[in-house]
Amino acid sequence: MKVVITRLPATAWSVIIVIASLNSSENLNEIKFDIPGLDKMVHFIMYGVLSFLLLWTVDKVSKTRLKLQNLIVVILVSSGFGILMEILQKTLTTVRNFDIYDIIANIIGVLLGCGVYVIRFKPFK
Repeated sequence: MKVVITRLPATAWSVIIVIASLNSSENLNEIKFDIPGLDKMVHFIMYGVLSFLLLWTVDKVSKTRLKLQNLIVVILVSSGFGILMEILQKTLTTVRNFDIYDIIANIIGVLLGCGVYVIRFKPFK
């Protein structure tokens, strides 16, 4: 039961990302935010939180200390998920577009999320 509860935050956050990435953003267009780069900041934050939660999950579920390989896997999985979402936006929707800069924002967010986790919890001591 502990493993299921531990996985819940990362799983729920992943579902939120899928819903946000694949649904129409028409309703958001009604709300006008004139902030340059807001879209990229949202990608950055979403994937930073995702990687933080995934690393936390791996750290809590693991029976031993977190290893560098775990960190690399979390970075690759989180980044791959971001790339997949961009590809699915292009192939599955007619209202969303593939954007290489979104992928870059996702990956930077992933790296920052992992970095914050490592600095905060020092799992490699």
